[in-house]
Amino acid sequence: MSEHIGLSLMGLRFDFPYAGLGIASLIRNVNKLGFEEIEIPIITDELQMATIAQTVKVTGVHVCAIHAEKNLMQTSPKSLNDKVEATVRFAAALDSNLIVLHPAPEWPSHDQIETLARGFAKYKLAIENTNSVAVEWVKILSEYIECGIALDISHARYLGQPIDYYFTANVFHTHIRGYNSCERYTRIGPSDHEAIFELLYKEKQGLYKGALMLEYPYISLDDACDDKDVLTQLRKLVFE
Repeated sequence: MSEHIGLSLMGLRFDFPYAGLGIASLIRNVNKLGFEEIEIPIITDELQMATIAQTVKVTGVHVCAIHAEKNLMQTSPKSLNDKVEATVRFAAALDSNLIVLHPAPEWPSHDQIETLARGFAKYKLAIENTNSVAVEWVKILSEYIECGIALDISHARYLGQPIDYYFTANVFHTHIRGYNSCERYTRIGPSDHEAIFELLYKEKQGLYKGALMLEYPYISLDDACDDKDVLTQLRKLVFE
């Protein structure tokens, strides 16, 4: 059984304590800890992009997803086009074919759909369930581009939407962390196991084939490894 567990750098705070480390060094450290799959937020600086691309090549880590700018769909038409092009340049540099996108609360306009379909034509688009209309976005965009869900377990619990609901669309990607109604970010705890098990059984049935991505603002990479161990044990209960 392959662990297939990755780490989203989207969840890590680059200001503290990783400010002096640099993203390339962070990737090397994450890979040494056994994470072979990572998700990276969009980087537009050309020098950083080249350094990250070289680090990815040397370490052999797989960049399974690029996370687009969070407010991408709430910008002007010109800005949307420019930012889509920048996202594609970064994805191409890292040989990643999956883009994670936050949907706006309202339906995408015809012009927005055209921009996404044209810009991401060679990529898979994963709409994260940051609001209740993510599945509807997927249904709309799937007519124009290969599109599915980026299923965040914590968001699903916050929205009160069952895991089964998201599998009415294709699920391309996941974010896994804990949920607590009183805190914005929570690490995996016993109350999260039921939702995680639901996802794992979907994986066992062959309905999800992507990586299981831990996403949390870890202060210590040791904490990330601890959560990786928890997720590994939960997978063993399902798969063995």
